[in-house]
Amino acid sequence: MSGPGGHAALGVVPGGSANVFARALGLPRDPVEATHRLLVAIESGSRRQVGLGLVEPADSDSRWFTFNAGLGWDADVVAEVERRRDKTASPLLYASIALANYVKQMLTATDLLVELPDGTREKTRLAFVSNTDPWTYLGAKPIHMNPDCSFDGGLGLFALRSLAPPTIARTLSQILLPLGPPSGGICCGSTMLTRSG
Repeated sequence: MSGPGGHAALGVVPGGSANVFARALGLPRDPVEATHRLLVAIESGSRRQVGLGLVEPADSDSRWFTFNAGLGWDADVVAEVERRRDKTASPLLYASIALANYVKQMLTATDLLVELPDGTREKTRLAFVSNTDPWTYLGAKPIHMNPDCSFDGGLGLFALRSLAPPTIARTLSQILLPLGPPSGGICCGSTMLTRSG
């Protein structure tokens, strides 16, 4: 289906476990309610433009994304959850896979090379590229990685140079406790890497 100016038009109905994209657009989590909202929007001609992000890995095909893209550890966790489609995706499933995958990341993962907007390149072990905020939800709790991001601004990057236990413990505590978003991630136009080791 083509939208205005030849752009693709997309209607979103939540059907996943976190439904981040639908929630970021302000849609209800209930698929029936969201479908009703979508039908009303189609009838009234209402639409919203959302920019897409593009990840261009050196060793595989480029991928467009609507709201967030994880590289490194996060990508491996999501891929493993996808492989286990017979199980219901839940925060517990993600956490158990993340923990099991952490050891693998420490032993075998290679660095990622991230090119920043100014052209400099930085080695990282983990990167979260955001097109909006929050990154995801843990039940009803939003998880903020790049809190200043929105569909109306540029992409944001939060990256870690190290996956050492103190770095991960500090970052997780900043994300999960009411201390605010993790330090080191600046969104929308100015991108910075976490300098912790």
